[in-house]
Amino acid sequence: MVRRPAVAAQLLDDVGDGRWRGSKARHRAVICEVFAALNPGSGATTYRRGDTALAAAAAHNYFMDVPQIRAPGSTDDSVIDTRYWHRLESGRVQCDVCPRACKMHDGQRGLCFVRGAEDGRIKLFSYGRSSGFCVDPIEKKPLNHFLPGTSVLSFGTAGCNLACAFCQNWDMSKSREMDTLADRARPEDLARSARRLGCSSVAFTYNDPVVFMEYAIDTAQACRELGVRSVAVTAGYMCAEPRAEFYR
Repeated sequence: MVRRPAVAAQLLDDVGDGRWRGSKARHRAVICEVFAALNPGSGATTYRRGDTALAAAAAHNYFMDVPQIRAPGSTDDSVIDTRYWHRLESGRVQCDVCPRACKMHDGQRGLCFVRGAEDGRIKLFSYGRSSGFCVDPIEKKPLNHFLPGTSVLSFGTAGCNLACAFCQNWDMSKSREMDTLADRARPEDLARSARRLGCSSVAFTYNDPVVFMEYAIDTAQACRELGVRSVAVTAGYMCAEPRAEFYR
């Protein structure tokens, strides 16, 4: 097995500023060796047969600084107030982000789990907290000829307002453990990291970004200031008013 420091040095010598130099065959061979060394039994032959960009993205995540993660502090800044909700005569509060219209007493969470009632209002409990980050080729996203050949910084949170039986990310999207949200990054951190890694866009994915729309919107605005585009991998299951803000 190739040792990680040596592999990292080899890879970073061969790849400069996110741009490939030299023959694709050489880069494919180096990157597949990296991926196979770090992931025994992962079926790295798939990457040898596939596009170089796919193999590059897989290995890239091990060596690049993605993104700057902060340890949880003494104050929990991941809990924020939200706008789309109203009080009911019964004393409960109703979330108005999606047609689920979850009605909750204080201390209860909605179907998505990351939005809930506290202090008589609806709050988001996952702001700035992610279930993980990954640099992908943009072709992995359900898009038609959007920035072809570029990389995208993907991230998501726990929770989802859907309940798809076929969900491939169910362990994150349906998690009820806040430990799933182990990584922290402010919108500005994500934007700077995307720019530093040579990513042309940031994708809100793994779970539906509808449920963390405040975090997604702030991230999109931070990215826009640095010339980084935003991608929302979503079913669009939202109410009209928050939908207009989300897609503006």
